[in-house]
Amino acid sequence: MEKDTKYSQTSIKNKILVSFILVILVLVIGIKLGVREGLHISLANSGVAMDIREKVDSDFTVISSGLVILSIFLTVIIAIALSKYLTKPINELRIAVEKAEKGSFEINIDPKLKDSNDEVGQLAVAFSGMVDALKNSHAGLEGKVFERTKELEASKKTLEGKIEEIDNMNKMMVGRELRMMELKEQIKKNENK
Repeated sequence: MEKDTKYSQTSIKNKILVSFILVILVLVIGIKLGVREGLHISLANSGVAMDIREKVDSDFTVISSGLVILSIFLTVIIAIALSKYLTKPINELRIAVEKAEKGSFEINIDPKLKDSNDEVGQLAVAFSGMVDALKNSHAGLEGKVFERTKELEASKKTLEGKIEEIDNMNKMMVGRELRMMELKEQIKKNENK
């Protein structure tokens, strides 16, 4: 399960990062092309000389390329920060689930997470409720097992007492039977004499 979890977290972070970069690239390139085309039309309609238009176009290309690189850099930083922000509560819930899986019901989820009104907050509240219900159920079962064990021990003592009584009675009866057999033998011997 550990490998799957790490893969999922990495996958989510990578998806966020790639999505942000693609969106920003498309926007920046679209803006760059639109502004460049608008600049060409504006300069051509103004009657600016061709060599000046080429110089402006060259400068625009350098500046816009720098803006694209800056945009990508800022996008990567924002995407990393956002992915950490989004995956932290999910990771906290994953850790809580692993604890519950191992039988530990002492799980403390950050109250801020439970107070959030998003889906992760709702999941945290539902999970906490489930853990509390499991804890109560487990405690109830332990109480029932304890009571049943006491009842069984009492029954065992009662049965052991009855078995002892039966053994004593059996010994007494066997003893009497043996005595009766001895007496019968003596009677037969006395009658034969």
